Amino acid sequence: MLCVATRGFTLAELLGALVILAIVAALAIPSLTGSDVQQKLELATAEISQALQFVRNEAIRTGQPHALYSASDGQITLYTLDTSGPAPVQGEILTHPTSRKNYQFNVLTARNTSAVEWSSASNPFTFESSTGVNISARDVYFNANGTPHFVDGNGIYYRLTSGSIGLRNSGFERSIRVAPVSGRVVVQ
Repeated sequence: MLCVATRGFTLAELLGALVILAIVAALAIPSLTGSDVQQKLELATAEISQALQFVRNEAIRTGQPHALYSASDGQITLYTLDTSGPAPVQGEILTHPTSRKNYQFNVLTARNTSAVEWSSASNPFTFESSTGVNISARDVYFNANGTPHFVDGNGIYYRLTSGSIGLRNSGFERSIRVAPVSGRVVVQ
């Protein structure tokens, strides 16, 4: 009696497996791309919210005013405020707690957050003076109590009335808000 052992797969079976694999890959790739878009947006949101929290905490920890500046090109800079003159001016740039480099980054051009865009106004922080004058600015200052405010070039003090940095990436949006009185940072 002759036994014939069969080994391997036929060409038709291999082609069938390849077709199924191609269909599964075609379905999976768009969802992977979407998660990459969301991941970049989440990273950018985390960078900015952590920077706001850090600059506020440093102001409280040191008892000295600190600030965050958000440029329209995506550059974020954290610095101390020199309050020795009639109006505060930018002091030293803060050092990042982990990298030990200057705490500056560009959320719109960094490799891990590229394609993320500002969706909020050009001046994301709105302030009001004691006389009821409203201004908008790209800077937010935090005093030794962690309270957000702004002081203009004439030394006039403004309290924060609203602060929101909006980010978007391919239809997804996130918002980082600074609470007016407490300075708490909330991501929405």
